[in-house]
Amino acid sequence: MKLKAVKLVLNISITLGLTAGIISLQKPQVNTSKKANQQESNRQELKEKTTASFLAKTPNFGYGNLIADWAFLRFLVYFGDSDVRQNTGYSATTNYFKTIVKNDPRFVKAYFYMSPATSIFAGNPQQSTALIEEGLSSIMPQSHPDSYFLWVYKAIDELLFFGDDAAAKASYDNGIEWASYYDDNRSKAVAARMKAMSKFLADNPDSVEAQIGSWFQLLTNAKDDVTRQRAIDNIERLGGKIKFTPNGVSVTVPEEHRRT
Repeated sequence: MKLKAVKLVLNISITLGLTAGIISLQKPQVNTSKKANQQESNRQELKEKTTASFLAKTPNFGYGNLIADWAFLRFLVYFGDSDVRQNTGYSATTNYFKTIVKNDPRFVKAYFYMSPATSIFAGNPQQSTALIEEGLSSIMPQSHPDSYFLWVYKAIDELLFFGDDAAAKASYDNGIEWASYYDDNRSKAVAARMKAMSKFLADNPDSVEAQIGSWFQLLTNAKDDVTRQRAIDNIERLGGKIKFTPNGVSVTVPEEHRRT
């Protein structure tokens, strides 16, 4: 019996020892695999930045629209790869935005994706605002029915990231003027909201309510779920309550931050 017990203990010890050895061998392999994946993600990120930067700097030889279209499609794939972006961030976004504005500044719909991606996710609101300004210099208000939205995005950046109420108010005022070129109900509704924000900023500078209002505008105008969720997160961080109904979405401002 004693001999059998000793053998049993030895077998268990050997088994445990082998198992521990296998685990210890696997652990560095897992770490190595994670490191390799991170290195590959970093290489891809550098490649994206280099490609977008190259396109932003080179002549387009008359194919600006095609280059801008390609850059925008490439950005959508890049931005949509959220698993990789969690490891690398969104630094190539700014370069894609530059490429689009340089090659086709009148590509209005692209701004609706590029502006929040650059200011919020790439953390570069200065560049986002500058590129919107550059694009606006090439756009006439009557040239595109959504052109006045560019002033909305510019105002959002100025208010949320720079705390510049005066600049945001000026952007809203410009947006109101541009929207006046259109007589449809949607343009009138947007103009009314811009007018309300402009008046609010004049009367209530540096207010939480104004910040919630700006995030809410971003929420209602966002073109992708990632930006919508970021807007929701920030509204809730500021104490706002969001309500989704079949008729749309609304937000309630905390009582202590409401206008009196």
